[in-house]
Amino acid sequence: MRNWSLLVFAAVTLTGVACGGTTVPRAESAADRPAVASRDNASQPGEPVAEPATFHSLGVRWPVRGDANSTAVIGMRFRRPGETAWREALPLFRTDPESVSDDNKVAGGWLFAGSIVDLAPDTEYEVALALTDPDGGSAQRTLRMRTRAEPREPAGMRVRHVVPAKPGDRGGGTGTASDPFRGLRSAQAAATPGDLFLVHAGVYGEGTWTIDRHGTAERPII
Repeated sequence: MRNWSLLVFAAVTLTGVACGGTTVPRAESAADRPAVASRDNASQPGEPVAEPATFHSLGVRWPVRGDANSTAVIGMRFRRPGETAWREALPLFRTDPESVSDDNKVAGGWLFAGSIVDLAPDTEYEVALALTDPDGGSAQRTLRMRTRAEPREPAGMRVRHVVPAKPGDRGGGTGTASDPFRGLRSAQAAATPGDLFLVHAGVYGEGTWTIDRHGTAERPII
């Protein structure tokens, strides 16, 4: 009888009615509070940012807020413009918020980052990113990115020759193959945009000196 009485008391309590008509609050269930949890778990993607390219690789980072339960993944594919088939790359990885610089911290979220390697230099690629989150916020982005090209001098550079200064020399020379500048200081004193200096082999024992001549983007000094 005692066991039966306990069962009856438990049943009455769970239905919200106890002796004397007092209402007992029903325990809160997960269904009563989905809004906050869903909002925090759903991804809120920002915009992906291309990293500086190298000759053979492209990098990208994507800030994503939310995703409190860390269920989001970001896949990455790439191809050259005009190609129909995509090639799979490694997915972006979720960085540790405690291990990234302050500039890369994402308030209330995560920074995803990754690279594509073994690419051709000076080549454009389409990079497709696909964020998938079962809690919501899935998104896709496509970037046009280009690997770096080997630096080359512009056409029409003026070639000028430089050789080490001999003991007792006070500079001099005109920069031609037959009358090279004698020493780096002499070469720099005559440098103008569009000059390409060929520094011949030898020891340039001129101590500390400062480069104070500058070219332009179109006409550098090399």
